[in-house]
Amino acid sequence: MPQLSPLMWVFSFLMILFFLFGLILLESNFKHTDKNVSSSLNKSFVALKW
Repeated sequence: MPQLSPLMWVFSFLMILFFLFGLILLESNFKHTDKNVSSSLNKSFVALKW
């Protein structure tokens, strides 16, 4: 099994944290049905994908 470098461990850990944070934000958005916040979130996600 290939050993990951410490930098890769930190990067994957941050990605998991960001993913969980995004899920929490999306859930709160659905509860409040705030369309402005969800549209800005979609824009930030698209910017991150590029």
